[in-house]
Amino acid sequence: MKQWIKQCLILVLLLSLSQTAFAADAIVAIVNRKSVLQKLTQQQMKAVFLGETRYAAPGVLVEIVDRDRTSDIYKDFYAGLVSMSPKEVSIYWAKKVFTGEAPPPSRVTGDDAAAIEQIKAKPNGISYVYEKNVTAAVKVIFELQKR
Repeated sequence: MKQWIKQCLILVLLLSLSQTAFAADAIVAIVNRKSVLQKLTQQQMKAVFLGETRYAAPGVLVEIVDRDRTSDIYKDFYAGLVSMSPKEVSIYWAKKVFTGEAPPPSRVTGDDAAAIEQIKAKPNGISYVYEKNVTAAVKVIFELQKR
């Protein structure tokens, strides 16, 4: 009986730790630390990342620095922001580019550190990373709400 209680307590502890780790995996949109942007709404983020506008705010031109299409963060970001799968996003952007409605987003491969380096180098860049990996070199302007 004591062994069973001990195992249950260990299981409860492990479950609480895994929920804490999950909570730390929030996805945030980032811009260069020197950007004039402060905060964006979900509607503004959708408009930017779907190529409906190149301006995140009046007079503030941004360049999308998208992530690798096969990455978990890419899948989770678009699922949370616009409820689209990676395949749906690819088809959507192919149409935008083919019709000349929007230039294709630049893409960064690698981890969050690579995305942050790209944003540091692009004064008007906008990308997304896991919140736990944000550094002082960038500024958070949006947090994707968990579903």
